[in-house]
Amino acid sequence: MDIAKIQKMPVGEKFGGGFTLTIKTAKKKTQVGEGWIHTVVFLDPTGEMLADVNIGKLKPLTRGQPIKIIVAEIQKAEVGTKMYVDQFERVGYIGEPPAADFEILQSDSVQVVRSKISCLLLAGKYGGGASDVQVLETSKSDIFKEIVDNTIKG
Repeated sequence: MDIAKIQKMPVGEKFGGGFTLTIKTAKKKTQVGEGWIHTVVFLDPTGEMLADVNIGKLKPLTRGQPIKIIVAEIQKAEVGTKMYVDQFERVGYIGEPPAADFEILQSDSVQVVRSKISCLLLAGKYGGGASDVQVLETSKSDIFKEIVDNTIKG
């Protein structure tokens, strides 16, 4: 089933059966009783649709995450209709990402950590009272690089 077919359904119609939709946007969470309702926008090649997903006490949904719709219903929204998902299953990755992607992510995360530590150390040394030239010279010095490496290693 796709979003184009779902949008044509009348209010109150129940459907499901295990088809997969991808979350384009994960919006606000609202506490209802002891559980949570997470408002999302689903996306597929035929369109987009607003939905409220009953996540109960589970972790919030994330953007780009595919989920399998097991039980849902069409409800009236402020404008048009929306989907209310009562039961779902998290799918995760549709396929395993290539190992090269993990290597890139790992090298990027090291660079991000290194950059944040460098910024923190430079801000601690100079505060707001240094020229760009001073900060750049310090960041390129061997002793500064050694301090950053030692901070990362612990």
